[in-house]
Amino acid sequence: MDHMRYLTFSQIEQPPYEICLLVPQLNRGDIERHYLGPHLSGSRNEIVAYTVYKEGKKTPVKVQREYLDELLPVLRDLGTKYLVTCDADYFKTLTKVPSADKALGYVLSCTHPGFEDMHVIYCPNTRLVFYNPEKVEAQIRIALETLNNHRAGTYNDPGLDVIKFAAYPDTVESIELWLQRLLDMECSLSADIEAFSLKHYDAGIGTITFCWNKHEGIAFPVDLLDDLGDQIRVRALLKEFFIEFARRS
Repeated sequence: MDHMRYLTFSQIEQPPYEICLLVPQLNRGDIERHYLGPHLSGSRNEIVAYTVYKEGKKTPVKVQREYLDELLPVLRDLGTKYLVTCDADYFKTLTKVPSADKALGYVLSCTHPGFEDMHVIYCPNTRLVFYNPEKVEAQIRIALETLNNHRAGTYNDPGLDVIKFAAYPDTVESIELWLQRLLDMECSLSADIEAFSLKHYDAGIGTITFCWNKHEGIAFPVDLLDDLGDQIRVRALLKEFFIEFARRS
């Protein structure tokens, strides 16, 4: 295949390139704007971007594997350790997981024969920012923070802590039901918020997690809900929940 095109981001092309961005299109401006600038500026000399080969709307897995048979040896020669895969189909082919979105925040092993030592991380395609900027930018941040943490040795696999119970309500009705259950439990809770920014006026509430012990809890989206009306309703539910929780404490 003669579709192996790439970009580097340093003034001089000089391997090793520990990180490879696998992207559907080589758009330097988008890569700089959404990936390198805000998240990977300190690693630009170690990054190469390669296109994935696409064949129509849905590239057959067989064709993807044939392309990977050619691409992965090239990346190994370049010293690549991380495959930041910005195409959901190729991510699923590389890792054999059924859903790319549910793997956000994980570092997985490559399952392509002979390349199991490479790490694979899913990161949304920059083109998706146009359709839902806040949600996708938050997902990109999570993906690239996962990469940076893993390289720094501070990565905590979301599945490492043994989870005895977890629930992920994703409708207004199920979230309301769970918030009432938390109140009825009458116990201490820990809470963690995934926000969009460190600035309070831009932070928002992407997702929120409540845990009643180290191994049990719930997590649900707030501003990452698709419908604006649902976002407003869940914010109101949270406000009522915190007022009532403080009253009962």
